[in-house]
Parts: sequence; structure tokens; C-alpha cells
Amino acid sequence: MSEKVKILVVEDEPISLQILVHTLRSAEQYEILSATNAEDAFLIAQRELPLLIISDYHMPRINGFQFCRMVKTHPDLGRTIFVVCSAAGDVASKHEGVNVGADDYITKPVDRDEMLLRVRALLRLKTLQDELAEDKKQLEILNKELQEDFHGIVELLMKVLALRAPEAVARAEQSSTLCGWISDRLGMDENEKRTFSLAGRLKEIGKISLPDELLRKPIVEYSVSDRDRFEKYPVLGQLLVGDIPQLKDVALLLRHQNENYDGTGYPDRLTRSQIPLGARILRGINHMQEILEIHRHSPSVVCEKLMDSLGTALDPKVGLLIEEYMRVVVDPTWVRGKQCIQLEDLKEGMVIACDLITGRGMLLLSKDSKLTNSQIDHLLSLSHFDPIIHEIYIHKTAIAQPVAM
Repeated sequence: MSEKVKILVVEDEPISLQILVHTLRSAEQYEILSATNAEDAFLIAQRELPLLIISDYHMPRINGFQFCRMVKTHPDLGRTIFVVCSAAGDVASKHEGVNVGADDYITKPVDRDEMLLRVRALLRLKTLQDELAEDKKQLEILNKELQEDFHGIVELLMKVLALRAPEAVARAEQSSTLCGWISDRLGMDENEKRTFSLAGRLKEIGKISLPDELLRKPIVEYSVSDRDRFEKYPVLGQLLVGDIPQLKDVALLLRHQNENYDGTGYPDRLTRSQIPLGARILRGINHMQEILEIHRHSPSVVCEKLMDSLGTALDPKVGLLIEEYMRVVVDPTWVRGKQCIQLEDLKEGMVIACDLITGRGMLLLSKDSKLTNSQIDHLLSLSHFDPIIHEIYIHKTAIAQPVAM
């Protein structure tokens, strides 16, 4: 070290203090400061900022553990190495020292060579801790810069998409919102949510590589040739973002966003669980938005079309969740006069407000069905093997009296 390391020694017994100071001064790389009580030592520590403090435990008014706590809670001294010296070598005393933040505990009488070895080891550890702290700080700065650059790239891509396909941006925002709703319902972790949300925003980015005349033409007017060219945009999207490290997982979802659940989709004809979950959800969103483009003002028609696609184009679980989103979020008037209820709270005589469909797409009960006890038992039994994915709604004002047996 180019400068001498400051060490503060605190000891109320003059001879012990002299021995400690003399021992440490024998190592020429240390500058030794001293005090005979914790009050004076605390003032010196705040002024000199020593790297290491060696303190006796038994001192008047403020003992070594109390002094340690004062140092460790001070904003400028919290990372100072603190060593407690005490004649009490029992485990309980050492445990208490650790609890107040002491970095080491040395039992008296102190051996000269052991003291020098412990001090050197602690200072080496301090140097490593400082280097790690600095590395962590620099890494945080770098990560922040990378995140800012990454967000800038995403926003640039969205601006380019807005220039080529203005309506795609509105669909991207709708997709991102729906992705957030579905990811919450499915209990995705934060990393999965982030990837899925980005995929929702960027799902149409491949369209910037398509010709203008195709982008400006309504989907309903596409010829077979137009449809063939249009269907290439998922792969084009993967090629555009796949080389960006933070978007590799997103790129995979973009590629498979138009795979059909039954294996008839594009580009790789994957089927069922071969298709990543995020891509299956994007497929459902794409299908919903395409139906909306044709039937703009009819959420009920969209719901019917979604139900017709379960098990073919759409994963039944995904289709049911999107259908529920259309009913409850897009058309909030639907929930008027209805109540959301848990499966285990169903009672005989209640009237179901929407079809009850399992995650595999099996229709259990049609809407407006009046529940019986046997039906409830059947629903509860099936829930262990093929649960109902969507929320269950009943008519508030149509709860009938229990069916007479």
C-alpha cells in the first residue's frame, strides 16, 4: 500500500494499550491511533476514518460491543473492520460480538504474532471486499447503461414499425396489456413476464420487411399469394431481433407465434407442447386481433370464433383465457348482474352465466345451466385432472331454490 493503513486501538488499561500499540507499530505499514475510552475513540474514528479498530470489551461507560454498534451504524464508518478483545472467551460472548457487527473476536491475553497475523488477514479481506464493492458498483452502472441502450433499441424498432404499419403499434400495445393479464393469471415469474411482454410488443416487427402494398391491404382482401407472403413475417421478426442478446428468448416466441395447436401452422408445424407457451398465447392474441379486424364492434362474435378454434388453431387453455378477457375486460358490461365465484363455493340452484370448459377444451356445462348437487360433485372430481381454467360466473338474480330430490 502506498499510504500507511490507519488502525485505532482502544484500551482503558495503560499497559495493555502500550503493548498493543508497540506490537502494531512494529509493522511499519501501519499508522497507529489510540484512545482510552469509547467516547474519545468515536471522535477520533469520525475524524481519521481508520480502516480497522481494535477495542477492549471492558471499558467505563461504553463497553466494546456498544462501541462496535456505534461504529457499524455510522454512515461513514459502517464498513470499518472492528475487532473486540476480551478476557471472556466463551461462545456466548463471541456470539454476542457477531450479533453487534464485530468482524473478529480475540481472547486476551493477546499473542503478539497472532495479533499481527489476524490484522494482516483482516486488512487483506477488507481490500478484497472494497474491490468487490467497486466491481459491483461498476457492474450496476454498466447494467444500467446496457438497459438504457436496450430500451432505446426496442423503442427504435417500435418507431420503425409505426412508420411502416401504423396500426401494428396499437395492436402491440393491446398485446402487451393482454400479455400482462394472462401472465398474472398463469403465475409467471418476473423474467417470464418481461420476455412475454416484450414479445407482445414486438410480435409484428417482421412486417417492416414486407412490401407497402401488402401492409396497406386489409387482411380480408388478401389473395392466396398475399397470404403466403404475409405469413413469413414471424420468421422475418426472428431474424431482425435474434442477434440482440436480450431478445433471444423473444425471437423464439416471434418465430412460432403462428403455429397452430393441431400442427397445421407456420413455419415449423409444431404441435401442442412443442410450441412454447408464450408463442401459443401470441397465436391466440393474433387470432383475436384478426377476428376483431373483421368484426370490429362485436366482442361476442370474437368470443364465439375463439371457442370454435379451441384444439385446432388455439391451445384450449389460451383460448379460454382470451375469451374471458374479451368478456370481462374488453366488454365490462357483461359482468353486470353476474358474480365471480370459486369452484368450491358453488351451490345447488345457482345458474351458470358462462360455459364451463376445462383446460383441455371439454364442455362441462353450458351457460344458463342450473346446478344440481351431482353436477357440483362431478365438477369437483374433474378439477383434479382437467381443471376449469377461466373464472366461473353465476347470475346474481337467477339463483334458484335448491332442486327437490
